[in-house]
Amino acid sequence: MIKNTVLIVEDVNIVARDIQSKLKRSGYAIAATVASGEEAIKKAAETQPNLVLMDIQLRGKMNGIEAARQIYTQFDVPVVYLTANADESTLEQAKVTGPFGYIIKPFSIAELRSTIEIALYKHQMERKLRKAQEDLESRVQERTATLRRTNENLKKQIADRRYAEEELRKSEKRLRQIINLVPHHIFVKNRNGNFLIANQAVADAYGTTIERLIGQNHAEIHKNAREVAEMIKDDLEVIESGEQKLIPERDFTDKDGNRRILQVTKIPYSESDSNDPAVLGIAIDITDRKLAEAQLIDASKLAAIGELAASVAHEILNPINGLLNCAEMLVPEFEEGSDNWEFAELIKSEGERIVKTVRNLLNFSRQQEEEYRMNRLCDIVSRSLALVGKQIQKYRIQLRIDVPEDLPAFQCRAGQIQQVIMNLLLNSCDALNERFPVGAPDKILSVSATHIHHEGKPHLQLIVEDHGCGIAPENLSRLFDPFFTTKPLGQGTGLGLSTSYRLIKNHGGLITVESKLGKFTRFYVNLPLKKQAVPQM
Repeated sequence: MIKNTVLIVEDVNIVARDIQSKLKRSGYAIAATVASGEEAIKKAAETQPNLVLMDIQLRGKMNGIEAARQIYTQFDVPVVYLTANADESTLEQAKVTGPFGYIIKPFSIAELRSTIEIALYKHQMERKLRKAQEDLESRVQERTATLRRTNENLKKQIADRRYAEEELRKSEKRLRQIINLVPHHIFVKNRNGNFLIANQAVADAYGTTIERLIGQNHAEIHKNAREVAEMIKDDLEVIESGEQKLIPERDFTDKDGNRRILQVTKIPYSESDSNDPAVLGIAIDITDRKLAEAQLIDASKLAAIGELAASVAHEILNPINGLLNCAEMLVPEFEEGSDNWEFAELIKSEGERIVKTVRNLLNFSRQQEEEYRMNRLCDIVSRSLALVGKQIQKYRIQLRIDVPEDLPAFQCRAGQIQQVIMNLLLNSCDALNERFPVGAPDKILSVSATHIHHEGKPHLQLIVEDHGCGIAPENLSRLFDPFFTTKPLGQGTGLGLSTSYRLIKNHGGLITVESKLGKFTRFYVNLPLKKQAVPQM
């Protein structure tokens, strides 16, 4: 049981201690004992007692009557006066403060307890009375206001109903706007595959409007039959199981024929006024994330190549250098032009080619770490051909190179530009092999470069041209899209040209293509020249 707390205000110490003892024996808790009116106000604020026993005559500037007035006014704490003087004048002064009782010194425990309990009860009743009065006034005001509002509402009922309907329309419009601003696909379909709800992202993916999309069947507008079959299977599984399903990756071909990768969550759905089962779907386009992951894998592969190249370079270069030294020593031993002399020279040239290839491989594998430096385009093309030259020779492709050495140097990450050139060369090899047999006279691959002005600024332009199978017109606009490839499954990821486009763009350049199906393909790589670029021989 919680004890009532009492603040004792008495300036005679022995009297204060006697009161404190009597209160404790009567079951009360002591909030504090003070000797002045100022202290009484301060302690009342700090302790918030249930009652104050206040001596009227106190030391200090403030007497008990003034202290009681302030305590009751500020904190609504009842005050019982303690006094040894019961004269008419003192009682009249005290009466003004509305005390809850008087105790004349000396007094007994029973007298003290009964006065305190009566004061507490009186204070409690006063609070209830005030509360009842406040509630009554509030109810009267509320009832009056209700009558007034009722009268006003009768006049405005039609206007208010119209306003509510307008607000509902606004709310629905805001909700629709929010859903349409979400870049993810949000839709509801029934078990037959008809769209009941769709946001703008879904409509955009199909190249239509939301109004036209609603009611249509996904099989009518989605042209990829395999993807439609997967959608139907997922929808029915969710509807029949009553459980949501997460599809981590789902192929989705949009209106332009671009392959996107979606992460789809499907949830059982039914409207309150209908028992027809449906499925709510939320699809997030993760194509860019998958592209980033694939690029990270490519970077890891390059790092692995670098580690491998570094580990075997020593084992390869040391014995090759030994062979080169031996060949160098053998050359003077034979008559110039003899078979042995030619064999020794051949050992030298082939050994030097091996050394150059190993060093090119090391340079290429370190491209992720390299900084932008001044480079000559002819040197980068030469290093690229050193790595893919054997493949070009294997298919007996005629290689035509026209990359002048006096072209201005430019600032770049040479390894990344080399990666782009190698990718274009290998794509051209594939296109030539698709059209021509080995050794055909028209099996030609050309690499040329020139100094141009693009949009009023100096650039180097590299052109890689082949007379292979060409590119279909409908595929040209998608050529640099991530994961787009015309190669058979398992023979290409569709990331080569996308990565090349990104690397050239990172250099402030541009890569474009023109092609005619069955005739030729020509890639243009424009690389900006900085002001500090100067010709290097």
